[in-house]
Amino acid sequence: MIADSRQSIHSNKLDKELQIAYLRAKNMGTYFIKFPNFCESIIFVDSDDFSGVQLADFCAGAIHRKYEREDEEFFNKLLPAIVTKRNNIYGPGIKLYK
Repeated sequence: MIADSRQSIHSNKLDKELQIAYLRAKNMGTYFIKFPNFCESIIFVDSDDFSGVQLADFCAGAIHRKYEREDEEFFNKLLPAIVTKRNNIYGPGIKLYK
């Protein structure tokens, strides 16, 4: 698992919180799914050096903007690549927690 390291005063605390959440999901799963094949830990990298991390940031940001800000501009560009069933998002990929 590779994650974008935050480059700020609070980055160490936030990175540790993410590591704890990751280990909790790895060991216990979530309400929706178990993760028996998770890798051992997260590797934090600078997204400037990894295009895959930049792409993941874009996708997560587009989904966040749709559901939290009602801005669908970038989400609509991703929609053809998201599994849907009868025009509803379908599958384990996107969960909206309220």
